[in-house]
Amino acid sequence: MQSESPALDVDQGPRILVVDDNKDAADSLAVLLGLLGHHVQVVYNGLEAVECARSFRPALVIMDINMPVMDGYEAARKIRGAGGRERTFLVALTACTSEDDREAAAQAGFDLHLRKPASAASVIHVVSQALAGGDDPSA
Repeated sequence: MQSESPALDVDQGPRILVVDDNKDAADSLAVLLGLLGHHVQVVYNGLEAVECARSFRPALVIMDINMPVMDGYEAARKIRGAGGRERTFLVALTACTSEDDREAAAQAGFDLHLRKPASAASVIHVVSQALAGGDDPSA
């Protein structure tokens, strides 16, 4: 089920898709990004993310890894494989932080790996750099 907070019903900023099965975390991140002027769509599992990315065409996807229905790795591969999504910036926002997890995320198509819980400041920095086309949003 796709959901969009009425407070975020503006189409002026870059499109960001937030994906997390923790609804409170996903919705809170969406509110933060919406307050920054981004057009935000929220879904709660990987399958919904793949479906939403096709129609919403986000510039940036911030996605959890461990989710029901379809995990973030598979969703990232499917989003990357969809026509025109090669340039979408994918950020894994996850508690899966081992070196193996980071490698799996990179192989699945994620551009960046952020550890949960991430501070608002670090999310804002990564989002602004990713949307600006910065070379290293994690810096």
